[in-house]
Amino acid sequence: MKKSHPYQRIRMDSGHHRRILGMMALLGVLAFVPVILRLYRLMVADYDYYSNMALKNQSRSTAVTAHRGIIYDRNMNILAASRSVENIYLNPRELKQSKADLDALAQTLGQILDKDPQWIREKAVDTRLRYQQIAAGVEEEVAGVVRQYINENGVSGIHLEPGSRRYYPYGSLASQVIGFTNASNVGSEGIEAAYNSFLQGSSGRVVTTKGNNEMDMPFSYENYVAAQEGCSVVLTLDIDLQKKVEDTMAYVIPNLPSQEAEGGACVVLDVNTAEVLSCASYPTYSLIDFQEDYDAISTDPLSPMLNRALQGVYPPGSTFKMVTGIAGLEEGVVPPLTEIWDSGR
Repeated sequence: MKKSHPYQRIRMDSGHHRRILGMMALLGVLAFVPVILRLYRLMVADYDYYSNMALKNQSRSTAVTAHRGIIYDRNMNILAASRSVENIYLNPRELKQSKADLDALAQTLGQILDKDPQWIREKAVDTRLRYQQIAAGVEEEVAGVVRQYINENGVSGIHLEPGSRRYYPYGSLASQVIGFTNASNVGSEGIEAAYNSFLQGSSGRVVTTKGNNEMDMPFSYENYVAAQEGCSVVLTLDIDLQKKVEDTMAYVIPNLPSQEAEGGACVVLDVNTAEVLSCASYPTYSLIDFQEDYDAISTDPLSPMLNRALQGVYPPGSTFKMVTGIAGLEEGVVPPLTEIWDSGR
């Protein structure tokens, strides 16, 4: 009987072991494939998305409102300009973390800002939103008092954001022409709306780092991007002439014998250039504190916001005679020297 070689079994076992080790290595690699693919997606494919998410969690960005451009008349008198104001916010989470005395805070801010302390306290404990606005368009003097309170008492959770507010030195003069801005400082009527893209400018930004408790980190990174002011606009209006026209209309129209004369309009043009020197509409309204008086002005039955020179509807009257006259000449219906007597009846 033939004997098997003693090393034959060893060679067969070694090949079998190698196959087992190879299979285990392959299964190990396959097991890590989902992990590798997941890491590739997180670190390569979606890197920008998660990088921005991390940056938002680690930084606080505060907008810096740009001043709108100035509106001038033809003699460079300022008809509309902007001044710096502040918006005041509470961060309820930060107030909670710093264990601020909310009763004292509400009472003090209520007195400074002329707000209901109970309403301020409700805002201070409402953690559903990161920021709760308690005042907008606060003048710098009042904002300085709030800032002094923060510094003297070491309060964390009250934030002041720089803003801009429109003001109109001439009040009601040419108000329908100049127009106004809304609460977001965007032009809503008149020149403010028509040239908003030029006047608005570009907002700036202040970026700082923050901790996991939403509080600013001491000695941390800060980046400031300056706001770009809007372009200015120069009108052909003469504000002095505009005042004379509006004063005359305000005196004459209410004293007319007709009860139907509730308003009127007057436009003065330069006969050489056709520039509009005055565009007046009566009645008018004041642009000073306009937003606070908006409800009363917008519901006034005399419609003071209506620019009757541009938006009023009038019968054509004698201006239509030019149309019929030219049509008659073009069609040869009447000769050029034809005279027509109109008795006015």
